[in-house]
Amino acid sequence: MGIIEKDWEGKKEYTLIKEKLFLTVCPEDGMNIHNIVYDGHTVVEIQEDRRKEGKLYAIPILYPTPNRIRNDEWTLGDQKCPAVMHGIARYMEFHTEEVMETEEKCSLTAVCSWDETQKYFYLFPYVSLVRITIENNGKEVRFLYEITDQDEKVLPYGLALHPFFSSDRSEKIRVLAEEYMEMTEDKLPTGRLLPVSGTEFDLRDSRSVAELNLDHVYTGMDSNPKAEILFSHFKLILEASEEFGHMVVFTPDAPYFCLENQTCSTDAHNMYQKGFRKESGLLQILPGESQKGWVVFRFENE
Repeated sequence: MGIIEKDWEGKKEYTLIKEKLFLTVCPEDGMNIHNIVYDGHTVVEIQEDRRKEGKLYAIPILYPTPNRIRNDEWTLGDQKCPAVMHGIARYMEFHTEEVMETEEKCSLTAVCSWDETQKYFYLFPYVSLVRITIENNGKEVRFLYEITDQDEKVLPYGLALHPFFSSDRSEKIRVLAEEYMEMTEDKLPTGRLLPVSGTEFDLRDSRSVAELNLDHVYTGMDSNPKAEILFSHFKLILEASEEFGHMVVFTPDAPYFCLENQTCSTDAHNMYQKGFRKESGLLQILPGESQKGWVVFRFENE
């Protein structure tokens, strides 16, 4: 039990251990949760082949533009910026603020001061403070965020987690969403919401990962839980604060699958600009104010 600090390619990595739940997080790697192990079962790990190819791996944060952006550029009002798929969190310089262990939990908090000194500030030119806390209480992995707008203009953002859950293709998933977003051929939302009822996209009852071939945005998720994963000996329940009203479900023919809690749709800024304000889920923070939220992975034994 406790917290172990070690080196990971010249960066500090922290393993938080509580009862049967282990997790490792690296602040200097964009606050990526590198692995989760529950009761001896690897739930998340680094996909080395993806990492070597420069792709996302483990559990990266997607901020402020989760997933795809049309023509790699977003517009909102008079602001126009270039964009990269999945956002900039992986490039953000998080610095450890607090490492704490109590009888109830282990936790790590890190912050990023986002301003003109950052290399990629031009991709999101809003002076702000991003604070992330990861907690392990033995039954849950808790992800908490707080974003403070330190600029003189309104800060528009989306935020998501993109977990690559390890898979042997025997898992079943359940996503408690009433709607999914119609997409173009290049997997960008049209703004039209379609009911899942009576379609192949209905995941409200458990479905085997092996039978699915999805890369779709789900919405209409007004309560908790948002989703469930049935592993062989336990269940993983995904819950989140109110603003996480979207989820991307990605089930490739691979040794992983993704259920991505998102506050917004893909291409959210451009969707909002086109008038799809509710559908986009884009969040905005007034100067001097903050926004908080959370995602929980809760483990239950069968």
